[in-house]
Amino acid sequence: MKDLKIHNGQLLHQLDVLVEERNDLQEKINNSTQHKDFRSPLLLQIDEWQKMTMERVKQAAEQARRQVIEVVIFERENMKIQLD
Repeated sequence: MKDLKIHNGQLLHQLDVLVEERNDLQEKINNSTQHKDFRSPLLLQIDEWQKMTMERVKQAAEQARRQVIEVVIFERENMKIQLD
């Protein structure tokens, strides 16, 4: 009976340790998903794709602006020549 109580006490202690470790792990998981610490490789890849896409759009917009400016300048010169 004495050995049974000792063994029961050891098992209860081990269970307490396991429950505490589980709670710590659960807290870490919750914190990492609630905060922006959760960075999977796929999310990083999506972020990189977004940056590249935005840069390409900026470059295309700048090129379109240059082309419009060139056309406007050309047309103004043509109108000036025709009016003269």
